[in-house]
Amino acid sequence: MKTKHGRLSITIVVCLSVAVWLCAGFLIVPGAWGQGTVTFNNRISGTGGWTTHVWAPSSTAPDIALVGLGSNDNPSGTTRFGSASAMAPIGSGGSGGKFGNATTLAQLLAAPGADQPESSLVTASPTTTFRSGTSLGAVAGVTAALSNVAKDAPVATLQMVAWDNSSGMYSTWAQACSAWKGGLIEAGKSVPLNVYNIGGGTNAAPTMAGLQSFNLYHENGNYESCILVNPQSQTATLGQRVPFRVFVGCTGDPVSYQWKFGGVDIPNATNDVFIIPSAGSGDAGDYSVGYWTAFYSSPKLSSNATLTVLAPPSIVISNLFTAVQLQFFARTSITYYMQASPDLGNWTNADGPINGNGQTWSKTYPIGGAGRLFYRVWLAL
Repeated sequence: MKTKHGRLSITIVVCLSVAVWLCAGFLIVPGAWGQGTVTFNNRISGTGGWTTHVWAPSSTAPDIALVGLGSNDNPSGTTRFGSASAMAPIGSGGSGGKFGNATTLAQLLAAPGADQPESSLVTASPTTTFRSGTSLGAVAGVTAALSNVAKDAPVATLQMVAWDNSSGMYSTWAQACSAWKGGLIEAGKSVPLNVYNIGGGTNAAPTMAGLQSFNLYHENGNYESCILVNPQSQTATLGQRVPFRVFVGCTGDPVSYQWKFGGVDIPNATNDVFIIPSAGSGDAGDYSVGYWTAFYSSPKLSSNATLTVLAPPSIVISNLFTAVQLQFFARTSITYYMQASPDLGNWTNADGPINGNGQTWSKTYPIGGAGRLFYRVWLAL
C-alpha cells in the first residue's frame, strides 16, 4: 500500500504466468549516530519556499498569544498578526532594546522521531539572533546541530523558541524559560513540527518547511485561555498511523494532559501528542484532550477532533492467461481510478473516474503481448 498527496494506491503485479502478487512495503534505513543537522531559518526562498515571522508582544494586550500562518506569510494564512493584534515583527524597532533584532534570541528544540511530545524535546545549538531590513521577524539563518538526533535520521520533531534577551542575562533557553515562568521576560514558541531526512552525514541539512508564525508574550498565569491549537479532525485508511496533537501555549507551569475517546479517558494517553499506531474501524470517532496545571480550578477541555477510518479496497483477482479480471468493492462517495503501468514508474488511467456506489466493480483486461503489467486502484480522497 502506498500513499501520496492524500491518495491511496494498491499495486497489483500481473505476469503472463499464473502468478499474481500483491505488493506492499517500505524500507527504513537508520542513520549513523552523531549530531543530525537542520537549516534553522524561517525565511526559505526558492523551490518549496516557506516564509513565516516571529512577532513582538501586542502593545495593547501583552499576554495574548497567537500561532499560525498570517496574511504576510508564505503560504498565506488568516491568523490575525500585525495591526489587528497591535504586533510588530521582531526587529521593527531597531537592533537594540526590547525585541530588537540583535537582542532577541532564538533556538531549536528537538527529539528523534515523528510527533514527539514537547516534554521530550532537547535544546539544539547554537542560539541565533534576528535579521533586519526587509527580513524583519526572520532569524539569522544557521545550521543547527541536534545533539540527541542521529545524523541522516529519517525524521525528527522540532520546535522553535524565542525570547527577549535585552538584559543580557538569558543567553540560553534554559535560563530564558525560567525567567519566562517567573514573569520576568517575554517569550514564545512554535507548534512542534516534523522534519524529514535530517542532515549531518550523507544528507544535506533540510529546511524547516511547515513552521508556523508565532509571537512573544508575557506569562501572567492566565490559564483560562492557554490552548492555541486544538487537535484536528483527520481521515485515515485502515492500518494508517494517526497522530493527534494539542498545543498549549501557557507553559509557565507544567501542563498535564488526558486524552479522551468519545468522552472517556484513554489509558496512558497523558502527553500533548496521542498516536494511534495502526487505525482500525473501532478507532473512528471523536477525540479530545483535557489539560490543566496546578493553578487550574478544574481541567479544561479541547474541542473534538473526529477520526474517519476508510477501508482500502479489497481486490479479487483471476488470471485467465490471456486476460486478467480485477474486482474491488467501491465504497459510496469515493472516487477511484484503475491505473496500469509496465514499469511501476509510468502510470496511465485504464478506467476512471469510477464513482463508488457501494457495489463491487469488476472488469477484465486483455494482457496481449505484454511481458508483465502492473495495476493499481487509486483513491482520490
